Amino acid sequence: MSGRRDAQAASGEASEPAAAGRVRGIARVAFLPALAAFTIASHWPRLRFAGPEAAGEPLLDKMVHLVGFGVLAALAVAAAWPGRAAGPSRWRRAAVVAAAGVGWGFVDEFTQRWVGRQMTLGDLAADGAGAVLGAFWAAWAIPRALALLPAAGPRAAPAAPAGSSAASPPAPARPRPPGLFRSASLVSALTTLSRVTGLARDAVLAGLFGAGLLLDAFFVAFMVPNLFRRLFGEGALTAAFLPRYRRLLDADPDAAGRYASAVIREAAAWLVGAVLIAEAGLLAALALGLGGEKATLGLTLTATMLPYAPLVCGTALLGAIGHARDRFGPAASAPVLLNLGMIAAAAGAALATGDGRTRVAVVAVSVVVLGVLQLLMVRRGVGPVRPQPAPGTPPAGEAASLPLAATRRAMVPMILGLGVFQVNTLLDGLIAFTLSAPADAPDAVFRLLGFEAAYPIRTGGVTTLTLAQRLYQFPLGVFGIAIATVIFPRLAAAAAGPGDAFARVLRRGLLLSLGIGLPATVGLLAVRLPLARAVFERGSFDAADAAAVARILTGYASAVWAYMLIHLWTRAFYAQDDARTPLRVAVVAVVLNLALNLTLVWPLGAAGMAWATAASATGQALVLGWILRRRRLLAALSAERPALGEPSPRRFAAGTATGTLAMGLTLAAIDAASSAETLNATGLLALLVLLVVAGVAVYGTVLLAVLRPARAAV
Repeated sequence: MSGRRDAQAASGEASEPAAAGRVRGIARVAFLPALAAFTIASHWPRLRFAGPEAAGEPLLDKMVHLVGFGVLAALAVAAAWPGRAAGPSRWRRAAVVAAAGVGWGFVDEFTQRWVGRQMTLGDLAADGAGAVLGAFWAAWAIPRALALLPAAGPRAAPAAPAGSSAASPPAPARPRPPGLFRSASLVSALTTLSRVTGLARDAVLAGLFGAGLLLDAFFVAFMVPNLFRRLFGEGALTAAFLPRYRRLLDADPDAAGRYASAVIREAAAWLVGAVLIAEAGLLAALALGLGGEKATLGLTLTATMLPYAPLVCGTALLGAIGHARDRFGPAASAPVLLNLGMIAAAAGAALATGDGRTRVAVVAVSVVVLGVLQLLMVRRGVGPVRPQPAPGTPPAGEAASLPLAATRRAMVPMILGLGVFQVNTLLDGLIAFTLSAPADAPDAVFRLLGFEAAYPIRTGGVTTLTLAQRLYQFPLGVFGIAIATVIFPRLAAAAAGPGDAFARVLRRGLLLSLGIGLPATVGLLAVRLPLARAVFERGSFDAADAAAVARILTGYASAVWAYMLIHLWTRAFYAQDDARTPLRVAVVAVVLNLALNLTLVWPLGAAGMAWATAASATGQALVLGWILRRRRLLAALSAERPALGEPSPRRFAAGTATGTLAMGLTLAAIDAASSAETLNATGLLALLVLLVVAGVAVYGTVLLAVLRPARAAV
């Protein structure tokens, strides 16, 4: 027994104190603000979760007390965590924290009488139960989580090759890049900030314009430059460019700089030319007066925002250069600037004028201005595209040795292969905009192939569809795209390496994607209505509009896991210089999505397009994964023994499935016990926090219970 303890201590000696110190530091920073926030909320005189007639508040109030004290107790245990997890001290600490939590619960409830609130036995029991459960859960979970972290011991210096002089200086090498988890965490944190500010931006726009023609036209017009960004800037161009640039950067940094400069010049020429041609077509259509009021507004806003397309593509291309250099921050933080700037522009327009068309025009112009600022910011953060060559390096201006032709050839099939979701999203918006009823005649009919048909979508359908897309894209952008972004350079490097390194890197990406995608799918389905109401229901955007967003979100959210896998699978093929396979699958997916759109929109309205996107994405993810496995590019879950300190892939998959099921049952029970339709803004926020905390706690608990890190033999 002592030998096993000594081996564990030796294996975790270097990493566990540092990891425990980080846990302690985070908990100490978070504990006092959390305690202050909960105390102020529990003593707020007029704080209610719903109206007096609502029956869902008492149970929701007890659940909030239970979870609130559980979080406080868990933070307190973590804040007092010892340097090593071994030993019985953690259980004594948990018992002390639990007792203190019960005592503080009595004090908290007793002092509520001083501000006119009531002290109830139910609240006191919920406080005490939460303190006990949170304290002992933290004492159980923290050491298991620390044991799963990889050891960070000193790295041995590589041995000198035989026959070489020991005094010879070592060859210069690129710095070791940060680990996959660390880089993904950085991108996820910055993308989280981007998505939060993006939701705030959309909430401001929804409250300012409501679900009507103005916001419908703005969102459709904004999809066009975003399509350029996703197909070229973040899609085909960077996918064709990054693997070749990364290989050149490892072999010849000067050639890599020349290659990057040539790609930027050529991409700028093509994108600016395409925008000029498109602008000419849009202006001609406006001059000829094609379409009615709805088409004119959409064309005008599209022409205004179209110059944003080459700017954002340039920003994304510079970001890809940063990714290859292991600088993920500049590109991931650029959208925050756009979101905050659009919020400021919308607020300024609302204060300056009451005319809706003027307001939406101001926001559209601000998009182009902010695109310039994004480009300048990322350019500064990435550094020089072509660093100065070393002294004595002969000039090399020829471009024949650079893989420009291969990049062009790879881009064409990649446009559809990586951009299928963006094409589907644009099709959804255009169909919804075309088939939405006029604002002044919601019961109007139109003629189609000689038959009269009622419009299947009400005015504002594009707005509700777009806002639902924003909500499901939140976990996709924060986690799924972050994992694919970080793993792409590693896949490109592993593709040129020996053995099955590529299959093992891809399997790690699969486990991370499913470990986040499956619970994200279930979580979004559980919180769809309170989330839509809490984020968007204000100003001109009413409860009926929020309910429509929630109905559409049900379809989109059912396939979040598939969207994440498609981003991963597609980049795996591109790292293998195979763009044809995802192209073929993508073409079938686009055709299927269009057919399902035109079929399901009639019985289901705008929600039918969400279900069509989910169905086509699920089929695409399954087919791409099957092809990778058939080509032996994806390692099986039991293909190898895990490294020391790492969990078994098979156990990780089992823990993900079991944890997702347990989380789904828990969230379904909480949702059934609450009444999201009758809650006010405070109640919605409390319910959202409760669902998120409960979901994360249940999923994390089950996952940690199933995982077993590999140990050294003793």
